[in-house]
Amino acid sequence: MTMSAFPFGRPGDDVGAAPILPHGVASPGVDPIFPLREAWLRAAAETAEKTRLRDRLDREALRLRPDAIAPNAPAHVAKQRARVLHDLVNARREEEAALAIEDALIEQVLQTSPETIPGIVAKLQFLVRYGAPSPETQEFPWPQLEALLRDLQRLTATEWVVFETT
Repeated sequence: MTMSAFPFGRPGDDVGAAPILPHGVASPGVDPIFPLREAWLRAAAETAEKTRLRDRLDREALRLRPDAIAPNAPAHVAKQRARVLHDLVNARREEEAALAIEDALIEQVLQTSPETIPGIVAKLQFLVRYGAPSPETQEFPWPQLEALLRDLQRLTATEWVVFETT
């Protein structure tokens, strides 16, 4: 039996300590989209972290450049810049690896067929949120797809399907 924190149940259902989802709504755990979504969200967070580190090291390398290449630059500044450049090479490599993992998971999400209505809603939400050229785009078909997504969520009681990083 599928358990949920939602206050729904059908006559004759043994809801136990937690009520079940409405009739016809499967648990997110049974649709292949949801584990892929979770893996992608973790990969996207990892990529963002790697990108922030690489950005910080890029800024640090630029900040140290004038002091480190000056003819009378102190040895500790040149050494500090060399360390930052070494760390920057590693950070770029790690960022590229994280991006490759994220891209592979995006491809898996796109290639996977949902098996439940919540899975369809989650995949549509993914396409709308991450396929649009920008979050503010008003070009066809993005606003129409967003409206369709909201309608699906309302009609299928799947407002709980959230597919975004924070």
